[in-house]
Amino acid sequence: MNAEALKNSHILIQSDNRILIAYIRKEGGTKSQGLLALTFKLLHLTDRFGITLLAHFLPGRYNTIADRLSRGRQPAEWHLLRRATAEVFQKWGYPEIDLFATRETAVVRNYVSIDCKDRLANYTDAFSRPWKSHLAWVFPPPSLLPRVLTHLNSATGVYLVVAPDWPRAFWLQDLKSRALDHPHEIRNLSETMIDFSTLQPPPQVQSLTLKVWKIGGGVLK
Repeated sequence: MNAEALKNSHILIQSDNRILIAYIRKEGGTKSQGLLALTFKLLHLTDRFGITLLAHFLPGRYNTIADRLSRGRQPAEWHLLRRATAEVFQKWGYPEIDLFATRETAVVRNYVSIDCKDRLANYTDAFSRPWKSHLAWVFPPPSLLPRVLTHLNSATGVYLVVAPDWPRAFWLQDLKSRALDHPHEIRNLSETMIDFSTLQPPPQVQSLTLKVWKIGGGVLK
């Protein structure tokens, strides 16, 4: 951890390890002396450098980036097929840009990619610029949703945000507060969504529910 570079910053930790999250939130515990010692070192660093630390539980099946990077693979490219997006676009309009995509997964012609070698993309890294769109499609890895909501504070326009239906998610209230309409649930995910790394539906898709939220940019009042 490069604490000096993170001085006076706010850090969000998302993990599928409940014990780890509990130790950080409670500033220690009694089950593991080793984890207690590591927690003490972490909190000592955050206090020394003025770092605000938040910790939230994230089920492993949603933590696609960390899971795949730990295996030396790229983040999952979940993609909704046309039969799913057509219902959304008919309801709320056709997006002018897809902010989290590749040339294979983009749902519209204009898109933003994380791949700097993709010359067909409008630009690289959605978070590298302010968002100013009449209507944009936002389908990030679920672990990036907190960052998406933070970035929306400086955005203008309307955004169709795809998110898992996870009632206890700490970011859900933020999403609801920004909603301009009731969310649209994507039906039959085993038939309407694929992971481009396998060209098959994502693992455990039967236990996953996705909803599309029409939300506005700007700071919540």
